[in-house]
Amino acid sequence: MYSRYFQPLGLKRRLPLSDDSTLLPAHSLRYVEIVVALRDELPAAERLKLLCEKADIDVRGGRCDVALTELEHCAQLAQPLGSAAQRAVAYQTGRAHYLAGDLGPAQAAFESVVADQRGDDALAGRALLQLARVLVGQGRFSQSVRVLQRALDGGMLGGADKLAGHYDLVYGLAHEGLYDEAERELAVAETIIAPGDSMGRARLAYYRGWVAFSRRRIDVATALVDDARREFHLQRDQVSLACAELMRACLDFERADLQACIDRCDRSSDDDGARPDIAVSFLMLRGLALFVAGRFAEAESEYRRAERLAALRDREALVAWAQRWRADLHAFCGDYDAARAALETCLRVRRAIGDSLGAAMALTALSWVHRNTGDQAAAAQAFDEARELANRIGNRWELANLAAEEMEAHFLRGDVHQAEHCANEAAGHYQAIGDQVRLSRIHKHLAQIAAVRDDFDTAEAQFAQALALVADDPNRILRAEILDSRAEARADSGRVDDALRDLHLALELVQPTGAVHLANAIANHIAHVRERHAAQAVLSRYMEPKIVSRLLSRGPRRLVENVEQEASVLFSDVRGFTTLTEQLGPHDVVDLLNQHFEAMTEEIVACGGTIDKFIGDAVMAVFGDPGRPRADDARRCVQAAIAMVQRRRALNEAALARGAVALNIGVGVATGNVVMGNIGSPRRMNYTVIGDAVNVASRLESLTKEAKRPVLIDSVTRMRLGDAFAVLELGELAVKGRQGLVPAFAVEA
Repeated sequence: MYSRYFQPLGLKRRLPLSDDSTLLPAHSLRYVEIVVALRDELPAAERLKLLCEKADIDVRGGRCDVALTELEHCAQLAQPLGSAAQRAVAYQTGRAHYLAGDLGPAQAAFESVVADQRGDDALAGRALLQLARVLVGQGRFSQSVRVLQRALDGGMLGGADKLAGHYDLVYGLAHEGLYDEAERELAVAETIIAPGDSMGRARLAYYRGWVAFSRRRIDVATALVDDARREFHLQRDQVSLACAELMRACLDFERADLQACIDRCDRSSDDDGARPDIAVSFLMLRGLALFVAGRFAEAESEYRRAERLAALRDREALVAWAQRWRADLHAFCGDYDAARAALETCLRVRRAIGDSLGAAMALTALSWVHRNTGDQAAAAQAFDEARELANRIGNRWELANLAAEEMEAHFLRGDVHQAEHCANEAAGHYQAIGDQVRLSRIHKHLAQIAAVRDDFDTAEAQFAQALALVADDPNRILRAEILDSRAEARADSGRVDDALRDLHLALELVQPTGAVHLANAIANHIAHVRERHAAQAVLSRYMEPKIVSRLLSRGPRRLVENVEQEASVLFSDVRGFTTLTEQLGPHDVVDLLNQHFEAMTEEIVACGGTIDKFIGDAVMAVFGDPGRPRADDARRCVQAAIAMVQRRRALNEAALARGAVALNIGVGVATGNVVMGNIGSPRRMNYTVIGDAVNVASRLESLTKEAKRPVLIDSVTRMRLGDAFAVLELGELAVKGRQGLVPAFAVEA
């Protein structure tokens, strides 16, 4: 559960480059005074240029509303001055909208500049650079990559803009999972940096660290980011230093060193003059670390602080981001009404500013909330809209996340077949992107699906794959969660000692991280497995161990719904038992039956069957686990019947040799559709099978004495056997209590 919150989206920040430089406050103020004094006295062209420069200063200072007001006047002023003036105003308008978080208007403004491109003019290049950033903000990473490649290949970017273009291209490529291409772009960027440019080298180290971080090479990323931090500190570049500190806090979080992450955020979030997105990011990351640590009230407080700060700075996109994460917290704690309210507000903001990816993510979370409150129609509608948005923008991450969410929904509803289909779809996406963390979660879910089917060999293989994917990852929580899930599956399969070893190892991994809530959950799981093992040891004496395991694992839900499927049913009875009871005392009869049942049970279980019940001196067994029939169930059943007869003959020889009583048995086998489930009254239930095959098997067993054959089977079983056994056709026999004749076949034992 906790692993879904690692690799937090939205916390990765670009460094300030060509368009983020700042003027000293005194110079900025003086510039404004000049503009106010001269704006009405200068010729229109010069006045327009002056106003655009002032708008640029306002945008850099975060006064986007002031800039947009000025630019409306500039647009009117530029009309008679021609295309060049209009493009200049459109460019500044796009930047103001982008930094204000209004992605839709920003995209339209930059596209209008590019549409009127003149050769390789620099303004078109800068507009393409900004347009690529807008597309990233919308989650359209592949489109962003294409736009940047157009700008770089066309030679429209120069100087600092060119370097910024390469770094933004790295950002887009990494989000597409194209890490090798991203590193090649970094190598190109290195050739642009002037010799002796220590800040340029520091920025390069930062971006190399970011790519290493995306590839989960956490140690490499840490060393690179620390190198960049030291240079930013020496150069007193406060914004770059804040970005590097934020990245360093993210790395602490990814290591699951939660307290180190919280402490670093504490030291860095007190700067009142920090850029709003960075300040809010520190608060959000601190809240996320507190959440994973199980300190839910403190996490809620941090998210609300982030929301208030974003609202104070008029950054609606950041407000929506805080609401999205606060909704996750409410949903995790079961407060679905609060989660839904926060997500609906977040969704309105995301739609208003044109953030398609943010809207898709909010809809996905909203679907999950609706599903947990039982509103399946609303859940389906939100999910379909999220998928449509993700397909429209081509965001592979969100498409993968949607498949993973759909997988969990089907799994919780008990539709393991559809859950497996969605899991394989999600795995394909994550594998293509190169996200090993989320891919490991999918393998963990595939293992859980296999365990529900009692296919424990497949479950073990899937768990092994999940652990291998994160074996070298420094995040201990990732491995602990997989071990916790594997322990549940191993306990279901009866490997209680192995399950307890997994749980103790998981607890050892989690405790140093500070994730108290998860550590307590694992400790409770250890106690539960021990109690369940004790209960299973007792109940297995009275019920089939497979049924006991299903009943005790994940509660009774696995036994609630009856299952209709094909199965093979075996009946075995002792010949002349009534006469035998007259000769022996009751204690001797019980001892003799117990020895007989123990031997017969061994043969049935060895062939993969399940003991349904003992009826006096008779045994009823079923071959075909609920929800998981096997193609060779009939063959296994007949093999068990032959083994029972042969085992009984061997026991008889030994009994006669010591002067004891010998027993003869007959076995009937029939195959057909049966219903497996709980039969009985609310006071007393019996997990058994009902169907015509049960009756036919019982009647065939009663005919074995007349046919003088120890094993009789029906026609359906005969068809399922092929040529695997020596079979003699006996023709159609009259069966007591059944209309018509039944085709019967004898199997050589």
